[in-house]
Amino acid sequence: MNGGYVTVVGNVTAEPVLRETKNGRPFATFQVASTARRYDPGPAATSTQAPTSCRS
Repeated sequence: MNGGYVTVVGNVTAEPVLRETKNGRPFATFQVASTARRYDPGPAATSTQAPTSCRS
C-alpha cells in the first residue's frame, strides 16, 4: 500500500481522538477550523472567505 502525506493548516477545535480499526491499525479523528485565503492579483493582495470547519 502506498502512503501519502497531507498538510492541514488551521486551528484544532477539539482534542484529537486516537482509535484502532478491528484489524488493530491506528488512526486519529480530529476537527480543524480555518479561513480560506486566496491570492488575488488585484489591489488587495489576498482575498479572505468565510471560515470553514472540517471534521475528519
